Amino acid sequence: MALPTRNAPCPCGSGVKYKKCCLPRDDVARAARAPPGRLVQHRGSTFSVSGDPTPETLDLAAGYFEQKDVGEGYASQYARYSQPLVDAAGDDPVAVQNAMTLGALL
Repeated sequence: MALPTRNAPCPCGSGVKYKKCCLPRDDVARAARAPPGRLVQHRGSTFSVSGDPTPETLDLAAGYFEQKDVGEGYASQYARYSQPLVDAAGDDPVAVQNAMTLGALL
C-alpha cells in the first residue's frame, strides 16, 4: 500500500494533514526497521557507513567532523576554502560563480 503524500489527509481519519498527524510516527517506525550501517574506525573517529567507502572519503568525513568539533561547521569550511578562489576570480561574475560552485563541491 502506498503512503499518502505529505499534504494529503491522514489515512487514520483524523482530518489533519498526514505530515501533521502520523508521518512523524511512520518515519520513526521506518528508521527502526532500516538496517544499521556498519561501524568503521578511521583517524580516531567511528563512522556508521553503508557500502565500501574509500579511504579518501573517510578522510573527508573525519576532517569535516574534526573541524565541526572545534566549532567550524560546513559554512565556515566552505567560506575558508572558497575565499582564495573568489579572490583569484577578480571582478568577473562568471568566474566568481564558478569559484563558489567549486567551493560547494568541497
